[in-house]
Amino acid sequence: MKTRLKNVICVLFCVCLLFPFISLSAEVQPGSTAAIELEPVAVTATLIPTPIDQVASSITVVTGDEIEARGTQSLEEALRDVPGVDVVRTGGPGSRASLLIRGGRDEDVLVLIDGIEANDPIEFGRSFDFGLLALDDIDRIEIVRGPQSTLYGSDAMAGVVQIFTRRGQGPPTGRVRLDYGSFETNREVAGLSGAAHNVSYSLSLSRFETQGISSADEDDGNSERDGYRNVSLAGRVIYCPRVNTELGLVFRAFDANSELDNHGGWGGDDPNYTLETRRGFIRPYLDLWLLDGKWHQNLSASYADHERDLSNKTDPDHPLDSEEGKFRSDLWKLAWQNDLYFGDHHLVTIGAEYEEESGESEYESASSFGTYKSKFPEKTAITRSAFLQEDFHLKGFGAVAGLRRDSHDRFGEHTSYRAAATYKIDATDTRFRAAWGTGFKAPSLFQLYSSYGDPGLEPEQSESWEAGIEQGFMNDRIGFSVTYFDLRFENLIDYNLATYKYENISGARSRGWEIGAETRPIESLLVSLAYTNTDARDKDTGEPLIRRSGEKYSGSMQWRPIESVSLNLYALHVGSRPDLDFTSGKRVRLDPYTRVDAAVNWRARKAWTLSLRAENIANEDYEEAYGFGTPGRSLYAGVRYEFPLRSAR
Repeated sequence: MKTRLKNVICVLFCVCLLFPFISLSAEVQPGSTAAIELEPVAVTATLIPTPIDQVASSITVVTGDEIEARGTQSLEEALRDVPGVDVVRTGGPGSRASLLIRGGRDEDVLVLIDGIEANDPIEFGRSFDFGLLALDDIDRIEIVRGPQSTLYGSDAMAGVVQIFTRRGQGPPTGRVRLDYGSFETNREVAGLSGAAHNVSYSLSLSRFETQGISSADEDDGNSERDGYRNVSLAGRVIYCPRVNTELGLVFRAFDANSELDNHGGWGGDDPNYTLETRRGFIRPYLDLWLLDGKWHQNLSASYADHERDLSNKTDPDHPLDSEEGKFRSDLWKLAWQNDLYFGDHHLVTIGAEYEEESGESEYESASSFGTYKSKFPEKTAITRSAFLQEDFHLKGFGAVAGLRRDSHDRFGEHTSYRAAATYKIDATDTRFRAAWGTGFKAPSLFQLYSSYGDPGLEPEQSESWEAGIEQGFMNDRIGFSVTYFDLRFENLIDYNLATYKYENISGARSRGWEIGAETRPIESLLVSLAYTNTDARDKDTGEPLIRRSGEKYSGSMQWRPIESVSLNLYALHVGSRPDLDFTSGKRVRLDPYTRVDAAVNWRARKAWTLSLRAENIANEDYEEAYGFGTPGRSLYAGVRYEFPLRSAR
């Protein structure tokens, strides 16, 4: 399969090299690399660059500048404040982190890195671990809430998170960043970026290491610290041989080592429990604008490789307990997207995709209850897809409608739908928006082919609608928004303890409100507030779903008293949530908590920036998952140096 992938990429590059010499008249289409963006745009909700105030779906954009100002070091930390999102991390840095959107599961969220599907095919539910991805060289993160299967197929039942890497620009520039702080935390980042003639590039290499905290909650008597190490490489290279042609290559890879614990009653501290994770992503692509910019094509091939090695040898405190596991998977996709512009107000997008995923695993554990072995021989699933979307905008009104047909080699065919509309009244600065859509999730390789699986499983499904209003005041110095959502899941796949098999069960329903307010009383000060109310329940029992916060409040203040200094304050309050004590099988309640963070950045000179960041200032003692620890008060300091690179003569 990997040999076949290499052949496909070689063919793709040959096509990319030939296309620029096709004799077709072309101009630069807005949204290409040569176009100047005059207002913030988003791509994930519609597949094309669209002004955010024209997007009908609920979307939040976290920019790279905001990440830099906050000093955030991991992906889940950058997303904690996003409305409608619950972040659950089982321990300190490097522990597994899950993202729950609007009451859905972590496996209901599709994660893309520069257009590459990053969900792990060999995970039980084909989910993504948000705790391991470093935030180096990030341009922005787009979070779209609600089903998005019309554009993205499987896994997008509750939403999509897409991470975009920075594009190189300006003269060649190097940069170095060093951070040090609590828990013996070190972070080193080196980068290079620039653009010359028709080539741009952006590269970064980083290393993160910390002695961490005890992953098992210290309140339960655990004290052994669980460290974490991560080495990451990321980059983007773009070549524009002609004004209408862009050839690009994006890639990202990392090697992470996490020390873990068995939480609470499962054994607590465990000095030998480690997880080694290696992941690599690569995507060559071609963007071509033809017919005076009226026809845009994107042709791409992407590949994702996932490897995990779990090790937990016996030790004096656990003389009978051990675990060993190896998990391997990969996913490659060939995609062709066509955007057809009919005048300034009408756009039709047509696309086709071919996706192949494979995975295998070996696992063995021993305890006082006996020995357990499981071997999952390599299995493959293939999905062929086609989609159509129509986008129309005119005088404040916009509408999008689309459908997608997926053909899976095991469960058969599935059709997804989506429709959304927005209308803005310029005189009052009021915008109304509404969206409806369906989503689906194919059974994972483990659920289909393992000894616990069933090849006859049907895909999970979701349906959602939302309606919202946005109101601006005083020339947008004050903004207010309210959104109501209703999200339903059907035919969910779960493990039956009686039959020891995965099977389709009933479903769940989640509904609630997302309210936001933002004000800029003076040009140098921005204050933001958000509130989320989520009622997520099992359809059959009516019980609240575990680890979903019924209420979440967040607020931030970003103040730049002088041009060279920025002061940032962040507050997050999460309400009480239900969870499960896995030792007894009984439900428990997690206490509400409030966390306050702050960051100061000072551009001391043109090339130097000093930063100071404090997390959990009030030293709040809280749990995000029952039996797992969270960091207390911590302090980090950093320095960043940027320098021009002069080419040798």
